[in-house]
Amino acid sequence: SRGAHRPRPDSALAPVVDRKDIGRQNRTVIAPLRQGVGVEGPVFVKTPFSPADLVIWKQSAGTYRENPDKMARVVKMIIKSQNPDWDDIQVILDTLMDSTEKEMVLKAAKERAREDIRNGLVTGNLDENFPIEDPDWDPNLYCDLRKLRKYQEWIQIGVQNAVPKTINWSKLYEVRQEKNEKNGHSCNP
Repeated sequence: SRGAHRPRPDSALAPVVDRKDIGRQNRTVIAPLRQGVGVEGPVFVKTPFSPADLVIWKQSAGTYRENPDKMARVVKMIIKSQNPDWDDIQVILDTLMDSTEKEMVLKAAKERAREDIRNGLVTGNLDENFPIEDPDWDPNLYCDLRKLRKYQEWIQIGVQNAVPKTINWSKLYEVRQEKNEKNGHSCNP
């Protein structure tokens, strides 16, 4: 039947998609979804990025220092659509940035994590919430999934804030005081 999932005999997980279209030729579509169905209900399943994904993301993001806002949008989109684990996030950062930029992002993200812990928004210590090595968080355990989600959030904040916003001096120089204006007068009527 259309959209039916049939369990594979060699696995506790059902196939991601096994669809036969009515009125069309029979075809099977297998998509790299992040969530599957196990014997006891929904489970998260890791599916690696393809090299093509990484190349496309790099091209979409451009250069971080030249356009940090664009990079932040791309990283946000990747995290939202791919739900990366700790190791995947390191691959994303290594692909999109040079080592100095990655270090700046991690520093800004870690500072935000420290702030959230200090303000009581997150329980635990910095090492368990913002690890420097793969913590092997199991996304099927609520506690680990919660830590992963916060880590993803902090990385996004780090990408947004690591590179200082530049001043567009050409726009600033366009603002000129008219001869008939006195110092301190604003443009308000």
